[in-house]
Amino acid sequence: MDIEKLLERAEELGHTVAPFSVGERESAVELIFTTYQKPLEVGFVKSILSQAGIDAPNLNNTLHMMKRAGKIKNVSRGVYKATATEPNIVNARVHKKFLDSMGQMFALKKEISQREDDIEKLQGKVDDMRREKRAFKQTSDEV
Repeated sequence: MDIEKLLERAEELGHTVAPFSVGERESAVELIFTTYQKPLEVGFVKSILSQAGIDAPNLNNTLHMMKRAGKIKNVSRGVYKATATEPNIVNARVHKKFLDSMGQMFALKKEISQREDDIEKLQGKVDDMRREKRAFKQTSDEV
């Protein structure tokens, strides 16, 4: 089959980027487990993948295959842990997705910290106005 025809058909269906393969999804999940180095719930892994923009529709199947391969082990119901301390090889596209999403998360944290600074400044102004009001009230009571 012609690759150009496949790409055209994918664009017609709204897929401009090829979906992640099973190997790429395993690579992403392995990266998550070895990064955190603690038992993780399936829901947490799904949220990290979704933040990175990695679609893993059959995450339970991926986890089961990784468990059979000895990359992770089942700690309890719905909780898994990595058996290795470092991932073997992380797929380049997966690595880029995670780096891009981490950059977006850091940018968001910067915006949040700026808002927190603004709130602190406003709170300081409110406190100053309250002190002035109390001082004015005390001076008016004395007169």
